[in-house]
Amino acid sequence: MSVYSPEMMSVLEQFLNIGIALSAEKDFNRLLEMILTEARRITNADAGTLYFAEGEQLAFKIIHNETLGVFQGGRGEVVSLPPVPMRETHVCAWSSIHRKIANIADVYDSDQFDFSGPRRYDELTGYRTKSMLVIPLENYDSEIIGVLQLINARDGQKVVPFAPHLVKIISSLASQAAVSITNMRYVDEINNLFDSFVQAMATAVDARTPYNANHSHSMAVLAERLARYLHRLETGPFAYECFDQNRIDQLVMAAWLHDIGKVAIPLEVMDKHTRLGKRLELVLQRLDYIAVVASGRDAQLETDALQARELIIKADSPSTFVDPPLAAALRELAARTYSTPRGEQLPWLTPEELGCLTIARG
Repeated sequence: MSVYSPEMMSVLEQFLNIGIALSAEKDFNRLLEMILTEARRITNADAGTLYFAEGEQLAFKIIHNETLGVFQGGRGEVVSLPPVPMRETHVCAWSSIHRKIANIADVYDSDQFDFSGPRRYDELTGYRTKSMLVIPLENYDSEIIGVLQLINARDGQKVVPFAPHLVKIISSLASQAAVSITNMRYVDEINNLFDSFVQAMATAVDARTPYNANHSHSMAVLAERLARYLHRLETGPFAYECFDQNRIDQLVMAAWLHDIGKVAIPLEVMDKHTRLGKRLELVLQRLDYIAVVASGRDAQLETDALQARELIIKADSPSTFVDPPLAAALRELAARTYSTPRGEQLPWLTPEELGCLTIARG
């Protein structure tokens, strides 16, 4: 038989479900929103704030006030309130500095901290801040990463102090929240490090040759634009395609990496601005040799070698479209042979040279 009341069992069940949800959540902004929302729901708090420790101050991240209809920071937008300095007179700073919980029944009756800020807020908005619970967020590295502040616990329409048994539950929730936030930060740091490494590698590949320039970066930008465009389509063959942020990130990463193999390609290949590149000089010297040897002995062979020279220069240019007749003429040259001083029979064009010269475009 359970020693807990049905109400307490319900709260414990909520707490367990929240723990599972915190572990499963992958979106950082939704995680922060969930932490504050669930802490308010368990304690039936009217308002609350989630702070992050940033140097010597606490920065506002999420703000809820149900009575005033204020819900800020949940979509990652910056909360335009000045940060809280790390001074012990401020209850949230004190909680962070001393790693202690502050449970105050009525801030107007307390002289332990400086509550001039909440009182000014009340004067401006007509709100009445009363009970307050402040809990530091400490992760498994014993680091205080922030503070959870809850305001005005309610029992029906009446504002009451935060119950001690709920304080223990919220403390456990704060511990789980701190761990989840830290883990997600670590994952983000790893992802950012990986992204930076990939971009550095792609930039290094692009820098190897002027023909690449900012090619990888441009491809990544265009890939993201294309994905977002396709996601917005409502008609046509691509209307069914859905690109959430995760899929977009994968596509952009693929665009950054699509030329990574060029890191191992020799520069003489990367920088070859014609079909033969540096090998053109060798081919022309070969034809000049054939013409010189034939000079005075075989006028037709000499003429053929000189005409072949012009044909090679034309075919080597990237502006030339190698159509079937030109390709056939090149194959005829490759089929011819000449004799070296050692008596070897070699082709006018090697198979590799013929392959380069008969590329139709580029």
